[in-house]
Amino acid sequence: MDKLVHQDFFITKDGTEIKIAQVKYVSLNQIQIKPENREHKRKNVLKMIEKITKMQFIDTLKVFPENSKGIYEVAEGNRRMESLMSLCRDEDKDLPIWPVSILPESHYDADDIDNVIQTLSDFNKDNIGWNMYDYVSRWAKTTRKVYQNMIKDMNKFVGQQELLTNVLVCSIYTGQKSNYVKVKDGSFKGRDEQYTNLIKEYVVDWVSTYGSGKKAGFFPTYNQNTIVWLWSLIDEMKTYDFGSENDRYDYVTGLLEHMTEWYDMELNLRYQKSLSLPKNAVMPGQHPLPTDHKDAVEYNDTIYQLYSSKEHDFRKLPKLK
Repeated sequence: MDKLVHQDFFITKDGTEIKIAQVKYVSLNQIQIKPENREHKRKNVLKMIEKITKMQFIDTLKVFPENSKGIYEVAEGNRRMESLMSLCRDEDKDLPIWPVSILPESHYDADDIDNVIQTLSDFNKDNIGWNMYDYVSRWAKTTRKVYQNMIKDMNKFVGQQELLTNVLVCSIYTGQKSNYVKVKDGSFKGRDEQYTNLIKEYVVDWVSTYGSGKKAGFFPTYNQNTIVWLWSLIDEMKTYDFGSENDRYDYVTGLLEHMTEWYDMELNLRYQKSLSLPKNAVMPGQHPLPTDHKDAVEYNDTIYQLYSSKEHDFRKLPKLK
């Protein structure tokens, strides 16, 4: 029988060196969950406890290399870790009986916060899917100001006031409708802050006034289509010579005021009627705000044409060189 060879890498057929995680048995008290990891709902931990109880503990915890305090921090498996802490007797937490897979030190650094967050995201996103709050809140723990601003708005307008969704906050900041690749990987740098804040101010006002219900409110699908349309229009405006940035900003503000007046005219009567209906009653008539993206663009283009006929059409200004 060949002698067992212990090594921490192997060579692929094309000559590439692939590192191998090393398995070790440690005590639970030597393992900690990194603060950068996302928070788990108690119900998800309870499900994991039930799963371990039924199927036994047949896995390892992926951990970062041991730190100077002799602690291994969890890279993947924090629900399992929380479940084990709940299941185990205190005296068993000191026993070196818990298997961990130690990530290769050359590729994973527990002290590099960017590396940590990317690792946590990559390892955990295919378990219970990460939502936009998970991504933004992790990167907000770094020095990235735009993520810190985004998480403040998520906590305020989603968590506290329940006016927006996390996805809508991302759209306000990015001008995009979906995907948000750069937000997820930590590379998003933000857009023009004054216009971000301006769009946010009006969107919050519209939802505060009419709610976000499908019966008569400023519902999320139309809201998001409008945010994307506004950013596209602002990007186009920035290719024309307004004379000064203040004049351009005032022009956008005027458009948003015009849109507010338009929504008051379109939604007010319908909204007032909806307040008197039972919760599950069907609202008669068609909601004036379109759901389809293409229809929403055409609808908002009509609003802009009315505004430009009163003010001026920026497309008649000289183009910037």
